[in-house]
Amino acid sequence: MPGTMYFQPVVASGRVVVHVYDDGLYALGTVSGEVAWDVEWEADDAWMTASDGVVYVSGGRQMQAIDAATGEVRWTYGTGPIHYSVPAVAEGIVYVADWGMRLHAVDQETGELRWKYERESGFRSAPVVAGGAVYIFSRGGTLHALDAATGDLLWRYGVDDAYYESPAASGGLVYISSDEVMFAVAAATGEPVWQSEQPGSGDSRMTIADGVLYFYGQDGTHAVDALTGDPLWTYGVVGALLGAGTGAAPAVEDGVAYLGSLDGLHAVDAATGELLWQYGSPPPLSASVAVDGVVYYGALDDHVYALSTAADVPDPDPTPTPTPVAGVVKLIASESGLLGVFGFAVAASRDGATIAVGDSARETEQKYKGTVSVFERNGPGWSDREESSAVILESPGENDWEPVPDDRDWVELTSSFGSAVAMSADGGTIVVGAPDQLPYGYDSGAVHVFTRPEGGWDAGEAPAATLTASEGTRNSRFGTAVAISADGQTIAVGSGEFRESGRGGAVYVFARPDAGWSDTHETARLMASGFGSVRSVAVSADGATVVGGQSEDFGRAEPFPPYAGSVYVFERLGQGWEDTNEAVRLALPDGMEEDHFGFSLEITDDAGVIVVGAPGRDDYALDHGAVFLFSQPAAGWADAREPVLLTASDGARADFFGASVAVSTRGDVVVVGAQKQDFGTGSAGAAYVFGMPEGGWADANETAKLVNPGGAGTGTIFGGGVFGIETGVAGGTIIVGAPGVAVYLFDSSSLLPRN
Repeated sequence: MPGTMYFQPVVASGRVVVHVYDDGLYALGTVSGEVAWDVEWEADDAWMTASDGVVYVSGGRQMQAIDAATGEVRWTYGTGPIHYSVPAVAEGIVYVADWGMRLHAVDQETGELRWKYERESGFRSAPVVAGGAVYIFSRGGTLHALDAATGDLLWRYGVDDAYYESPAASGGLVYISSDEVMFAVAAATGEPVWQSEQPGSGDSRMTIADGVLYFYGQDGTHAVDALTGDPLWTYGVVGALLGAGTGAAPAVEDGVAYLGSLDGLHAVDAATGELLWQYGSPPPLSASVAVDGVVYYGALDDHVYALSTAADVPDPDPTPTPTPVAGVVKLIASESGLLGVFGFAVAASRDGATIAVGDSARETEQKYKGTVSVFERNGPGWSDREESSAVILESPGENDWEPVPDDRDWVELTSSFGSAVAMSADGGTIVVGAPDQLPYGYDSGAVHVFTRPEGGWDAGEAPAATLTASEGTRNSRFGTAVAISADGQTIAVGSGEFRESGRGGAVYVFARPDAGWSDTHETARLMASGFGSVRSVAVSADGATVVGGQSEDFGRAEPFPPYAGSVYVFERLGQGWEDTNEAVRLALPDGMEEDHFGFSLEITDDAGVIVVGAPGRDDYALDHGAVFLFSQPAAGWADAREPVLLTASDGARADFFGASVAVSTRGDVVVVGAQKQDFGTGSAGAAYVFGMPEGGWADANETAKLVNPGGAGTGTIFGGGVFGIETGVAGGTIIVGAPGVAVYLFDSSSLLPRN
């Protein structure tokens, strides 16, 4: 899909309807998954319900009735601003509430107002209809019971807590849940029946099935006896971020509850809370809906998933036994950052004796500006660092940036310093990207160059230079990617730009002045002709060749598929760099939508081999990923032929194989990160090592597979060890980041004895 899907989908007339944030509504065939229709929807919110083949959607200041089969908008009804009010449908009336203190009852066929109930406090709740009455909460902690046909007030029930979730009703009871407690009151009178210390959470709705009440809570998903309020079970920490907070409700069908979590979709026995199966694809972002033996949800990777509820769908091939490795070294940050991103970016000297690790969300000066930890090896080998003894490099102050953005206090919270890191061959120069810094306003970006003093790296070391674009713009995120030549004389920086022709990108090249690095603008701007920011960059050892990847580009294949991706080769003419366009554009002849070819890339010292990751590649399974290796022909890159294909022998859906790549200086070893491999197993991610056969590179699977020695971490972005997000090869050492856990060093001699 063309964007994220936060809101619970609905199913009607053979269509699963989803809302794509900042875009619109899309209907997919429940069998084929193909788009049947789409409708523009301007509001950020889309609370949906379906009845009799019609989808009723509310958000912004309106409610619409849309034919589920055709996408025809049957009617539009204007309201005040709506918050969390999923429409309710019963007996020919659609009910929706707004923050403007009104509950609207609208004719289901015509969209004409039947009646309106107004109060002194706004409604931030979904209405529920049962037994001829409609129930809704208003701000201030009052539950209202109204005659569903006329809107006449039947009774009101006030509670101490002013913040309650949407009610539920069934079997003569109405259920009220807050952040602290749950009530049940008699539907006929509003008199209390029972109270339970089982708090709900996040403006979610409740589901009632077979006498059990299911709802999202702050510590998991709860099931309580609907008649007595007795707790039955609580399952894990699920729903706290996924589904709750969007007016969603847990999905329950045929005795199974389907619960989204940060490590996938869980199918749980609705009676006991025991796990039946788990689907470890990219995590659900929306709550799920289960209909006729299929469960649907929008996932974090911007795809809609449809799974058989009978059992988990197995991955194509069994996972091979990971290659045992002796002498694994573990580097750890001394303090964790806000999101546990230590290890998302790594760089190393040629001999592997100096390693820099970015932690772009680490707190400094009470702001999450980020740091870079520099580890130096003492003696011939590394020893485990259970506590970091690394030197910490920090972003300099930003007080001199001009012009100062109006929203400076907010945007200065984070500069993303350390989200990209590069190092010269001798370990004496470290380049750090800070794409959210402010030289030209919000997210314009900067790059900082640190040089090692004679006495070695020292904490508090100030950067020797700050590099910026001469014509920087807001949101260009200069410093998204950085690279430096082996001799430390040439630095390349990836950036996005906004041009008259649309969103593009550029690579900025900086040549070291004779007197050493100092604050400066670019020596040359290299313009990539494709769409999107330059997401990855690499530089040859002598600085004469620069390569940039635009993973959002539309590629070369006809018709141009969105986000197929392209890679651009720039070559220096003469002794110095000058502004230019690419010499060669590399793209896959069969590039497919969302391949994201160019998301990662590396080149050899002599620029004779370019390795490119395409983590969104879908040859045999969704987002399994692939890596392509290009060798330079004798006539030059303009004559480049079909690349070699590197894949994982156990490749499966959503592995994101190719999210990071590394190549040895001679081009005979390639390491590939697959950050989501086995995502649901508790030991997410893998690194695959490829050794060049004696006859040269050819299509191949891995020589060895490395898995996370420490298992999954608890402090990472997605809740599991994202092992393989950043890889490197240096001095016979393979370096693999597991953000939120550690950076691991593997001795490559035990994997590839020939090398």
